[in-house]
Amino acid sequence: MSHDDVRWYPESHPTRIAVETLDENVSGSRTLEVYIDTGMANGLYDRNVLLLLEDIELLIGELEVHGIKAKKMNSILNVIKQTHQTLNENKPEFYSIPETRALIAQELLLFENSGADSLKDFTDN
Repeated sequence: MSHDDVRWYPESHPTRIAVETLDENVSGSRTLEVYIDTGMANGLYDRNVLLLLEDIELLIGELEVHGIKAKKMNSILNVIKQTHQTLNENKPEFYSIPETRALIAQELLLFENSGADSLKDFTDN
């Protein structure tokens, strides 16, 4: 799959020049969104699904295609791990996926009820 919308602009267009300058000097300006359907209701409460997602992120982090490499990834895993760590005295060893489906569901509910909107950036109902 390939989609390079910057090439729609002429080489002298300010937008193309700006994006190409960022790509060359600041590790890039573009994003790639990957959507995963777990195939089940509340699939993100399933620890095995989250572990698979973690493996996918590790794999993407190792890929380089035509000189392009993912520099930063954000996903529901960031929310889950950060919430788990926060609820465990911010100890670094708790920046991890909770052990049980019930705990994952409970911590996501606590996060949602905290008033944070960022969960909507990573998942839908």
